[in-house]
Amino acid sequence: MLLHAYALCCRFASHRLSVICIAALLALTSLGGCAKKTIQNFKGNDRTMVEEAQVLVVAINSYHSDTADWPENLADVREKLPPGAVWPVNPYNGNEITDTGSATFDPAGSVGNVFYEKFRREDQIMNYRLHVFGDKGTLMIFGNSAFGAE
Repeated sequence: MLLHAYALCCRFASHRLSVICIAALLALTSLGGCAKKTIQNFKGNDRTMVEEAQVLVVAINSYHSDTADWPENLADVREKLPPGAVWPVNPYNGNEITDTGSATFDPAGSVGNVFYEKFRREDQIMNYRLHVFGDKGTLMIFGNSAFGAE
């Protein structure tokens, strides 16, 4: 795929743009390409954290399905947990997962927690994002992929 993109750059662009395309393709290659993270990318507590966050994702989507709106905060989805499910547990400390209030990773409070936000585009609420934190930073960002969440 990267070679195909390079060929298109060479065919339809000036030499200068081709050089820029090569640089961009090399950067993508060094970052591991455009592959999305999946649950299989994680092990141990990180994997458990992503699995626990998926319970919140189901509840958020259930809330949206029932109300045609995204919840204001995570507390609003407690009653929307799947049948038999309990509030997700932070695998790093055994406490309930909480909302950190920020998308910025802070080792003192983010580990094993999440940040929920409504995703806005030009003053219109389009979606949500759920940032999932492990012990070294952001593990994943859940949301509706139709609107650009990872």
